[in-house]
Amino acid sequence: MARLKKQFRQLENEYFLTEKMAAAAAFQGLMKYPQAELEEALKDLLFVEFHDILPGSSIPPAEQDCLQTIAHGLTILARIKVEAFLKLSSGQKQATEGEIPILVYNPHPGKVRQQVECEFNLADAKFWNQFTDVQVYQDGRPLPTQVEHEASSLHKVDWRKRVVFAAELEAGQMSRFDCRMKVLPARKPPVLKARKGTIRFKTNQLDIVINARTGRVDKFCVEGIHYCQKNAFGLYVMQDNEDSWGMDTKNYNKAAGRFKLLDPAAAGQFAGGQGRIGAVRVVEDGPVRSVIEALFGYEHSFVCQRYILPKAGTEVGIETRVFWQQKDQMLKLAIPLTSSDWKYLGQVAYGVEEFPGDGGEIAAQKWVAAVDRKQKVALTCINEGTYSFDFTPAAMRLTLLRSPAYSCGPVGERPWAPQDYFVPRMDQGEHVFRFYINAGRKNRRLEEVSFEAQARNEKPFALSFFPEGGGVKPKPAVLIDSPAVQVSAVKQSERGRQMVIRLHETTGKKRSTVLRLPLVRKSKKVNLGPYEIKTLKVNPAAGTIIQTNLLEK
Repeated sequence: MARLKKQFRQLENEYFLTEKMAAAAAFQGLMKYPQAELEEALKDLLFVEFHDILPGSSIPPAEQDCLQTIAHGLTILARIKVEAFLKLSSGQKQATEGEIPILVYNPHPGKVRQQVECEFNLADAKFWNQFTDVQVYQDGRPLPTQVEHEASSLHKVDWRKRVVFAAELEAGQMSRFDCRMKVLPARKPPVLKARKGTIRFKTNQLDIVINARTGRVDKFCVEGIHYCQKNAFGLYVMQDNEDSWGMDTKNYNKAAGRFKLLDPAAAGQFAGGQGRIGAVRVVEDGPVRSVIEALFGYEHSFVCQRYILPKAGTEVGIETRVFWQQKDQMLKLAIPLTSSDWKYLGQVAYGVEEFPGDGGEIAAQKWVAAVDRKQKVALTCINEGTYSFDFTPAAMRLTLLRSPAYSCGPVGERPWAPQDYFVPRMDQGEHVFRFYINAGRKNRRLEEVSFEAQARNEKPFALSFFPEGGGVKPKPAVLIDSPAVQVSAVKQSERGRQMVIRLHETTGKKRSTVLRLPLVRKSKKVNLGPYEIKTLKVNPAAGTIIQTNLLEK
């Protein structure tokens, strides 16, 4: 049940993100800490972890009921998050005439470098042929910025704007950006184009080739090292059955077929247009990134896959939008690797596990990695709600969807599901998956990937609004000097009004870090063992920091 797992991850992420924002605001006297409301949302999260819910072996009414339970928790958290965000925007100056502000709150204890995406309306809508371009500034300094197609589809109305800009977000606090507008006769066309059947994207760090005849990646080179074979990021349909538990299956390695590029007529029809279009094309291209779209089909199912390629840095985004109509089959996204001497790792609960490369289905959390033993480099893949993977000696495969019958298992002889009337299958319809692929030296990749995965899942909150101009800028709640030490929780204690901070070592090595608490003007050196969880309790009134256990005793 991919929807349920993805929504569960969203609720989990939003809970920890909102808790950190509420704690930062409450411990500076900006709002009351919403203890009861957070507890209610937490109970929603815990309920859907029940053993026939989260694994995906329940019946359709249970699936709908639990999606509703998750939505209830998300609604509670959304209200708290917005209140905390507005309180934490205290001290921001009023906008200058002609400028539109964007504020971004980073709840994490270290700086976050990301492409920020935000939408807003211009003061007036214009219906004639022109294009309003946007430039984002920080402290008067222009940042790499581009305007992309907004969420609405009124493409002949110049009013709603979606800006994307490359930014470094300050640790544990609000970052301010200001947008200035310039009217152009028309939007600039993409510079990046297909040539001789390929689209080549090249920067100082990346060299990526997308085959315009297949829609797949034929070259994935980072800082001079090739990581993938040809036909990378292809979508494969695997043989499966109607057993929702997968009771008698340990791997799904027999391919039934694969998604292939649509012809121009089918691509136009799938895209919703009235004519023929190329199935591979550049849809966005600017100073921040290029976005290449490829349209695929297999029997009654379709995919729109986008490759999001940065002009700076090495993190590549993959967005896979699937319209799934298959029955008793599985969908995998495959990344064939350049050698067969890989070690496979993945994030598990407060740790990292090494997985076998025998093609068996395994479960991991927010990231997986392939480590080349000879070259001592690593390819990492961060996800936003995918939990199942398999590895072979020369490939990493991400499991996206399964379509067995609901609550059906191997009782008696095959077939196990009724054959004389319609039987609903799981995961039908539209699904969106996002992955973030990065590569580099092994030690650096494995030290940074857990923090990157946390920042991608607990995403800094961006909003365009006009501050009133009063108040004092809040201080960061928690700062830390090592990306390999994760702050998994910042919250008010269950009893009393002390601040609880939970740290976690993410790489399996002993290390020390300096914890800084600007709110109480204190810092503390913290020593952690491999994968150690350490919980600290801060008394803001007394200025004391003591170690406690998970039960805060």
